[in-house]
Amino acid sequence: MQFLSTRRGVPPASLSGAIAAGAAADGGLFVPERLPRLDRRAARPPATLPETGLAVLAPFFADDPLEGELEAICREAFTFPSPLVPLGTSGAFALQLFHGPTAAFIPVIAVVMAKYDHSVLVLASLISGVILVLLGIARW
Repeated sequence: MQFLSTRRGVPPASLSGAIAAGAAADGGLFVPERLPRLDRRAARPPATLPETGLAVLAPFFADDPLEGELEAICREAFTFPSPLVPLGTSGAFALQLFHGPTAAFIPVIAVVMAKYDHSVLVLASLISGVILVLLGIARW
């Protein structure tokens, strides 16, 4: 997958290239060229948070040298308890992210940034995106 600058002033970059660059040279942020279609079954219980993160992030890592690292990244980043609880009988679920060390989802991003590099803005954004997708899982 390619990543485009929000300002469209630089050529597309691979995931690895976007991570290495941090921000785009034109001052924009790298964003995925498209949002892949997600398999709803991959994010439904009883999948663990690392398994769900892997399923959601895999299309962004496809054909990139970091693809082989994704499972380890998810295993290391998604370590805090985060139950996915049903909301009544509607078939909707809520991901409870307040069980972590700071009662917020920030530890996910902090773990990845501390482990890999200060220039992992793209990766942190993707992981934040996983959280947002999971928060809106009932809307898929």
